[in-house]
Amino acid sequence: MIVRRVWNRVTAPFQLLFWQVTLPEAEGTKLLIECDERFLLIREAYGPQHWTFPGGRMKKYETPEDAARRKALEEVGITLKNPRYLGSYFHTRQYKKDAICVFSAQTANFEHKVNTSDIVESGWYTLDEIEHLTPRSESVEDVLELYHRNKGR
Repeated sequence: MIVRRVWNRVTAPFQLLFWQVTLPEAEGTKLLIECDERFLLIREAYGPQHWTFPGGRMKKYETPEDAARRKALEEVGITLKNPRYLGSYFHTRQYKKDAICVFSAQTANFEHKVNTSDIVESGWYTLDEIEHLTPRSESVEDVLELYHRNKGR
């Protein structure tokens, strides 16, 4: 676990250089997991360690919903029931071209178990508390925008 964290820290600058040169395209997911009007956020062990929502890259054979279910289980140990598609967004941050599908899901309790080799910290936050979390990934704003747009549906 510690070796993987160190490896991620050492290789991160090289990954960024690779992305700058090749401009890779990727598809991924982000997850708004909600319990009692609080949302689960994580801080990843690599890169700038911003607060963000769980999620990640889709595998070639996966549907966006399958990827969302897999990432929820892998990253925070939560089995998603009936994830709801909120929409998607596209960004070119970090010299990548990413298409991100966003899902929301409810969970009955706050229990979760983070993958400690990839995640340093996690927590449940209200929308107001999320506004004050720092450092916060830019993707948080993209995800919350889709959430607010779909809230009444």
